[in-house]
Amino acid sequence: MELQWPLMVFTLLVCLGAGTFGVTGLLAGFGKAQEVQAPATLVSLVAIAAGGIASFLHLEHWDRIFNGFGHLESGITQELIGIAVFAIVALAYLVLIRRTGAPRWAGWVALGISVVLVVVMSLSYTMAARLVWNTPLLPVYYLANAALFGSLVVSVITVMKKADAGLVSKITLVAAIFMLVAVVAYGIYIPLSASSFVSVGNYFDPTQPTRATAEPQGILSGFLTGEYALLFWGGALVLGAAVPVVLAFLATRRTAAPTGVSAPVALAATSALCALGGGLCFRALLYVLGFSVFVFY
Repeated sequence: MELQWPLMVFTLLVCLGAGTFGVTGLLAGFGKAQEVQAPATLVSLVAIAAGGIASFLHLEHWDRIFNGFGHLESGITQELIGIAVFAIVALAYLVLIRRTGAPRWAGWVALGISVVLVVVMSLSYTMAARLVWNTPLLPVYYLANAALFGSLVVSVITVMKKADAGLVSKITLVAAIFMLVAVVAYGIYIPLSASSFVSVGNYFDPTQPTRATAEPQGILSGFLTGEYALLFWGGALVLGAAVPVVLAFLATRRTAAPTGVSAPVALAATSALCALGGGLCFRALLYVLGFSVFVFY
């Protein structure tokens, strides 16, 4: 399956926006980091808006998609509703911050709506026709993405505001470990999913007469050592999960930066770039390994 960059960017930005708002809400729930509430909420709103635009860029006929919004069981309809509710809650949260500060109950509401949005988005991609996507690990992975992206964005804002970064540093370390576990679990699942394919003969696609018949068993079973190995090991696992764990640990130790730049800013920014790069690598894997089982009907 070819890469769908608009959808890859969409899921990345939704995880970033929802994760940032969720971590912001978590801090408010504990009565911490009031200084970061407004800028972090603004970042989450911008990310969600940009993600929505990226999603529409995937469509060849924008006007036709509105015919599908009347079907509540449609994944794109559920995503639209989730994004709309999220935006309303985030805007109300921002107004509340400006007036009275972020009360603890509002922080827990922010965390809840962020988790719901990520789960709704994830379930719209959990398709039975694509085995690599059709697993509970997909929502888990996206939740881990959101937790890591959000905690890193809030970490950068926190140190720039010179606020207490103790709690957010711990949240970031936990999120990074969560991300590492999710990637490893998915890496174990993908080869095992190959057993779900059975040989029923060859299928000729008249729209692609020169393309060889796909062999999903061989590709899925050997993706850890085949042509996609670097994308998984180097991109998704090392760059997107292992490096953020190491940098998050260093941030909790408050290691001095050799360049003279604030250590927490340098560590958080570097970790955020690595996490985003690893997230794109893993999304690319989901598409190139997203074999359809539509031929078995």
